[in-house]
Amino acid sequence: MDENNNHIEIFEQYVGGKMSTEARRAFEADLLINPELKEEFEIFQRLSSGFQDIKADKVRVKLKQIDQDLDRQPKAGKVIPIKFWLAAAAILVLAILSYRYLTIFKNDNTFQVSYIPLEEGLPVTMSAMSEKEFDDAMSSFKAEEYDAALTAFTKLSFKVPENDTVSYFLANSLLRTGQFEKAESEFLKVAVDSTSEFRQKAEFYHALCLWAMGDLITAKAILSEIAQSSDHPFVNEAAQLIAKIDSAN
Repeated sequence: MDENNNHIEIFEQYVGGKMSTEARRAFEADLLINPELKEEFEIFQRLSSGFQDIKADKVRVKLKQIDQDLDRQPKAGKVIPIKFWLAAAAILVLAILSYRYLTIFKNDNTFQVSYIPLEEGLPVTMSAMSEKEFDDAMSSFKAEEYDAALTAFTKLSFKVPENDTVSYFLANSLLRTGQFEKAESEFLKVAVDSTSEFRQKAEFYHALCLWAMGDLITAKAILSEIAQSSDHPFVNEAAQLIAKIDSAN
């Protein structure tokens, strides 16, 4: 297989969330140390993005615009082979021509922010730790000021790293600010804590993080276990998400 076409397949898998966690991390590490691969990926992203707002008869205009933009940027390393450009252009054309199909038949395997249930938080008077800090953090979280909540719960986590309440709401703040990998780690800490009152809810959110990170197989396995647990707070939500996954296959 041509090396550049192979890169495009890898790029498609990464952007489409079809990589395993290990493959995704390896690819991200490769981007950091391989400037040529990084440049190819940036070109791929630029060619692939924005196709939803253009029509097929404007393909040439779009490609010319991208080419001119790239010409204005300083080049480093060897020139991207013409085969890559042709393959990338083909991706853009196919994406545009299939726009109507994609907008009608969306792939339910793609993680959506709407899958994240509302977390109402806790009363701000319940904390036995540093009460004012916790209350301020929780107040920000309940007001859906997740950036502020993230900052506050991060500070608390350094003071009480083993506190499952702090870990749970830190994870939720990370999840709701799109930091799925960090959130996954925090939710896992709570999900494996058999003494935590947040254990079951953390299991569900952990599955969502894995899904968002592209590990759909593990996410579905966790959701299946939840769907079979009659006493789980997210049993219905888990069943609905499994149905979405299965409907796309």
